[in-house]
Amino acid sequence: MRLTVTTVSFLPRFNRSLIPLLSGLFLLSGCGTPLDLGVTVTPIERLSEEALGTEVTVEGLVGDRAPLLDGGAYLLQDETGEIWVISDDGVPEAGESLRVQGTLEQREILINQQDYGERYLQEQQRTPQ
Repeated sequence: MRLTVTTVSFLPRFNRSLIPLLSGLFLLSGCGTPLDLGVTVTPIERLSEEALGTEVTVEGLVGDRAPLLDGGAYLLQDETGEIWVISDDGVPEAGESLRVQGTLEQREILINQQDYGERYLQEQQRTPQ
C-alpha cells in the first residue's frame, strides 16, 4: 500500500512568507498592549538636560503620593532619580510600575527672593508596566 500526502494551501506563496513576521509582531505586542516601536524612554536623571515644555516618556515605580481636589501628584522613581508627576486623573497606587508620557514643566517657588522650585512632569498619559 502506498500512501500519498498532498498539502493544499489556501494562501499564495508570498503571503505564507509573512506569517512568521506577523506572528512575531503579535507576540511582541503582548495582550492588549500597543507595540512601542519608536518610543524613547528617558532616564529621570537626564530630564534636567531637556528643555521646559518638552514631551518626554519615563518609566518607574510610584513612591509618595499626594491626592488633590482636582487630581493629584505622585513621585515617580527609577534607578537614576525621581520626579513629581502632576495628574488630572488621580494618583496610582504606591509601588505601581508605570510608563508616563508628559510635558516637562517647572513651577517657581520664591522664598526670600530665592527660587526653590523644581521640575515636574504634567501627565498626559500613563500605562501600567
